[in-house]
Amino acid sequence: MREIIKQVRNKPEPVRRQIILFVSLALTALVVVFWVAALPYRFSKNNTSIKDDIKPFQALKNSIGGILNK
Repeated sequence: MREIIKQVRNKPEPVRRQIILFVSLALTALVVVFWVAALPYRFSKNNTSIKDDIKPFQALKNSIGGILNK
């Protein structure tokens, strides 16, 4: 990895800008692909609804209540 960085540093600035552009586009595309791939799981009907989950403030109240009761 260090060798690649050294090679890129020795290139002219316009070439470095092109490399930065292509690497950033590739990483962004990778994130978008994973995001799109996860969408069916997010919107599937098999997910439990938030109503079934414990609410954050209820969990905080239970933990503080448990500490104070000791």
